[in-house]
Amino acid sequence: MKYTYDDEADVRTTALIRVMALFFVGIMIIAATTSPIATGTKEGERAPALEGKFYNGSGWSDFNLESYWDAGWQEGDISGQWVVIEFMDTDCPYCVQSAEDMGINANDFSGNNPQWDGAIVNFIASATELDIGGHDSSRMK
Repeated sequence: MKYTYDDEADVRTTALIRVMALFFVGIMIIAATTSPIATGTKEGERAPALEGKFYNGSGWSDFNLESYWDAGWQEGDISGQWVVIEFMDTDCPYCVQSAEDMGINANDFSGNNPQWDGAIVNFIASATELDIGGHDSSRMK
């Protein structure tokens, strides 16, 4: 029986091994550079990285939620800053009521309240007007 040597099979095998090696190196790089912290909106998860512009009552400023993160924070540490973000629609009755509650909370958890002996709490509202027929919004709303 005569055996023949297939050069093309050898090239395909070598190419497959190289592609697999690159794939695994890519997976290792992703694993090494990806944060193991769960991101989401559930308790215990890190809030999604939000950035953009916000209106502070007198003008627009840059906002980056990541600037508030403190990797060394421990439960009970009141020296840091907390952020409460309310997402609301200006035409939603529940959202409007919730905004009133947020205003009350902002007063309760501010540095102006002598009874509050905790961290600085920053209250931010993301007010959105959804494109729903028959609903109109204004800055006053």
